[in-house]
Amino acid sequence: MPQTLLANFPAEGDRFIPAAQYVRMSTDDQQYSPWNQDDVNGAYAASRGMLIVTTYYDRARSGLKFEGRDALQQLIRDVQTREAYFQAILVYDVSRWGRAPNPDEAAYYEFICRRAGIAVHYPAEQFVNDDSSVSTILKSLKRVMAAEYSRELSAKVFAGQVRQARKGYKQGGPAGYGLRRLLVDQNGNAKAILNLGEWKCITTDRVVLVPGPPEEVAVVREVFSLFVHERKNEGQIENILNARGITNERQKPWGFNIITRMLRNEKYIGNFIWNRSSFKLHQARVDNDPSAWIRIDGAFEGIVDRALFEQAQEILRARPPFKRGTRPAGLTEAEMLSGLRKLLSDHGTLNVKLIDMNGETPAARAYYRQFGSILKAYELVGFKQRRLRQVPWTGRPRGRDLSDEEMLDGLRKLWRKHGNISVKLIKAEKSIPNDAAYYERFGKVTVAYQKIGFRHDPAKYLPLASPRGPSNEKILELVRDLLSKEGRLSARMLDNCPVLPKRGTLHYRFGGLLKLYELVGYKQDRYCVRPEPIRNGTYQAMLDGLRALLRQHGYISSKLILSTKTLPSIDTYRTRFGSIRAAYDLIGYTPLPGPRKGRKGSLDRNNSAAQKASKSAVKR
Repeated sequence: MPQTLLANFPAEGDRFIPAAQYVRMSTDDQQYSPWNQDDVNGAYAASRGMLIVTTYYDRARSGLKFEGRDALQQLIRDVQTREAYFQAILVYDVSRWGRAPNPDEAAYYEFICRRAGIAVHYPAEQFVNDDSSVSTILKSLKRVMAAEYSRELSAKVFAGQVRQARKGYKQGGPAGYGLRRLLVDQNGNAKAILNLGEWKCITTDRVVLVPGPPEEVAVVREVFSLFVHERKNEGQIENILNARGITNERQKPWGFNIITRMLRNEKYIGNFIWNRSSFKLHQARVDNDPSAWIRIDGAFEGIVDRALFEQAQEILRARPPFKRGTRPAGLTEAEMLSGLRKLLSDHGTLNVKLIDMNGETPAARAYYRQFGSILKAYELVGFKQRRLRQVPWTGRPRGRDLSDEEMLDGLRKLWRKHGNISVKLIKAEKSIPNDAAYYERFGKVTVAYQKIGFRHDPAKYLPLASPRGPSNEKILELVRDLLSKEGRLSARMLDNCPVLPKRGTLHYRFGGLLKLYELVGYKQDRYCVRPEPIRNGTYQAMLDGLRALLRQHGYISSKLILSTKTLPSIDTYRTRFGSIRAAYDLIGYTPLPGPRKGRKGSLDRNNSAAQKASKSAVKR
């Protein structure tokens, strides 16, 4: 391998600049794969003396909005709270921040990082992000291009969906109770029934609706029959189905609104309607005008008689026309109360569900708006609602009656009294507000702890993971013995120690391995956990170690390197040389194909010439 490989690494003795990378991929099948972004960012970091210490990865997340991108939210949170221990952020290109319709949104993320003193680099871009006029203009232009790309793509996708919808193909969403989604190929041949949560994986396949299991079809027809012929309302039908133990398509009990939507939906007579509402560019959901709907009558086989469906619609249209939440047009307060009195005389009680199910009175929300509360309307018609059992007042002070300093003084007194503070102690102490008041006032209870200078000692206060395990003091003693014996600590060493609990127990007991190291007086190097001679080793010393290992065993493997304590770890070789294969090339060693076990024997038997050539290259 050419020696120019070492030119991509910092000079001997130079310190790496810790950097983070943000990787985002909108879908699982696109050119901006995480591996591609990681390779470009890694090469860029190596050429500029940086070391990528952490990665924020948003997989299959759209760049149209900030919500849902957990990795980006965590990155911004770490930068704003000054918890980030890196000095640079690598983003593949400008569009990886996002393709929001407002280009200033992506600029805002970069501004937050730059304000915190963290530089932002774009390895795949052709310009250097150095705050020059040229780079500023190019970044603004690329952000506008990214937003315009989203708009154009949205228009193309919508046009394709319209064409498919006009052919009667379903464009996403569940089938509904009594129906199923049938997967068909591009020629219309049936392939399989899609269950709830499944979707098609071939772009040329389409989805159509077909009748579901006979028992579900019978339930749908019975719902329409009960509503039309027996004049049962939605609440009564709901009670009938739930009493039989029949569940809806999501295996949950039926509800009033589910029955109403079923009675109004034309898909049960075979009509396909699409584009009732739109949610373009993830900005705002809009109810479209009926003229924009895509309607196909008789697109598939219906499961309800059309005449029965029309009778159900006539009953629904005959209900008083009013908008939920407002007083119906033409009704006075006296008329609204008169309907409420009649409902009370018929049923002997009143509740919100009973009012909403009744077709002769406005919705409960209308009474809220007109009288200020539903209880006020009950009072005007002479109905007194049975009150729920009141929880007796314990005399605990309320947080809204105290200032911030008074609430903190209560925590200080609790600290002096018990020598510790916890949510359990706060709940038990009646002289201070409860923990919910501290959450509401300070955002977190731990924030209140910090304001009074209290900090948990994990070794003393955290509970044991298992009552049969060793105590925290015993664990600390065992870890100190391991440290004095090995001279260092690592997660692998703790896991392999037979007298210590596993790593998860240590995390639970002490709040993390770094906290454990701090309690036993061990300071871990941030970038490498190898002993001091290895951390200061030069490139030549690392390569000489590989040559010595090759002379000793006749071959080299990752497992062999890990088992040799005099050599750095595999990650160190990858950081220094880009990959372990690059280090092999520099010493003239080519791994031979074959099974891992018995590789040395296979070299002696079948590849003696290659082995001799490798050894001669080492001697040279």
